[in-house]
Amino acid sequence: MVVATLIAAATQATSRRDDWKSVMHSREQFVGTIYIRSNTLLRKFLGEGADHVVYEAGDPDTGLPNGEVLKFRKPQAFLEMKALHYDFKVSDRWPVHPLRQTPEARFGILLSEMMARV
Repeated sequence: MVVATLIAAATQATSRRDDWKSVMHSREQFVGTIYIRSNTLLRKFLGEGADHVVYEAGDPDTGLPNGEVLKFRKPQAFLEMKALHYDFKVSDRWPVHPLRQTPEARFGILLSEMMARV
């Protein structure tokens, strides 16, 4: 009985730990967002390796490439969230963007994500 309980608890913990994979964003969805910390536009998804996700960087005002890349080390919270992370904003150059949300909608998504993890 004790062994069965431990196995069930371990299975449930593993399942909960892997749940984020089903809700994480497509990496391409971040194209058109501005990384606020460096005021850089994510212009194009370049690729993903075991440890990093890489984007072509651009000027947020002109939308043109700036000859740099942004490389994010994994894991990153923003890659696991349905709501747009506070380090990003959607560029005005992308009026129809899958991550554009009203503050109320964003709060509702964040609340459901946090409650699911508790």
